[in-house]
Amino acid sequence: MKAKSVVDKYNFNKCGIRDCKGDCKNIIPFNNLLNVPKDFLPKSIGGDWDSLKISIMPSLNCIVEPCIEKTDITFNDPCNKKHVVKDYELKLKKLRVVGSINYIISAQYTASQLGISDSNASISGIYTMRIDRILGFVLEHFNSNYHVSVGYKDLQFDSPEEFVYGEDHALKIKGNFIINVGNIVETLRNGSFENAFADWNVVVPTGASAETVFIFEPSSTLIYRPIDECYFALLKTDGPGSYTTISQTFAAKAGDKIEGWAFFKANDYLPFNDNSKVRIKAGNNVIATPFNYSVSDVGDYGHTPWTYWSHTFTADGTFTIEAQIANALDSSLDSYMGLDAIRLIRPII
Repeated sequence: MKAKSVVDKYNFNKCGIRDCKGDCKNIIPFNNLLNVPKDFLPKSIGGDWDSLKISIMPSLNCIVEPCIEKTDITFNDPCNKKHVVKDYELKLKKLRVVGSINYIISAQYTASQLGISDSNASISGIYTMRIDRILGFVLEHFNSNYHVSVGYKDLQFDSPEEFVYGEDHALKIKGNFIINVGNIVETLRNGSFENAFADWNVVVPTGASAETVFIFEPSSTLIYRPIDECYFALLKTDGPGSYTTISQTFAAKAGDKIEGWAFFKANDYLPFNDNSKVRIKAGNNVIATPFNYSVSDVGDYGHTPWTYWSHTFTADGTFTIEAQIANALDSSLDSYMGLDAIRLIRPII
């Protein structure tokens, strides 16, 4: 008789640290009201919101906690007789994520129905969600060089999209946050610019600049500080049409995710459409542009907050990340782009 040992059932009891019921999933739904003036709603002039943008800035503490789970194991012996081992101890590790997700939701409307060209308005709201949850089992390939990030999906208006209370109006917005855990792949290096531009290729036209800074203060009310560690990259335009560019080539596998943070600060006005972008390339082919903002997106002299971006690879290969900013039509009123916390992540869960 051929020997076999089949585990038929695992009956897990609660972990010795805490009961893991209802807080083990890495998907967290959110539902918010974005307040808007009564007469601001686009429906009032027969329009609709043409874009909805969200920026997530997580503040998370991540703890790997050892845990012993007791389980009943059922298996068949070589004679196909069933046995039950009671309270078998499995030594496991889980990842506990504690902290808050701070995020900005904004919606933008272009008043083209009024016959006003290049005119737009936007509304933003700032929100915080506290989290404390234990994620799934951390396997043996987990190491100390891990990274936890927060993304989102399914961002949409709720139904009905408008909420009216008294004289006030709001847009009902919902979606899901996703907590991602992975090992940092070191084929992409110096992504937080703590070692200036080491490992990066830098192209700076005459009159432009690329530097690493610990703070950028375009005004007394707008201040950018690093997302990760002490420094970030700051690129300035020259123009017209000449790109200030940094790039790095790296190897990735299918399923790996490159992620980072960027901002765009426009010091110009339309029709001088200064622009910034982060592109992912395979050879000379652009396969993704996860960050792409210009004056037409943020408005005259406008800006984005620090904005999270990411791209997941569908095949193994050698790729290049390229970040660039350019002046448009003229060489005056230079705009700025910031970059920080660029990582290549190999997912665990």
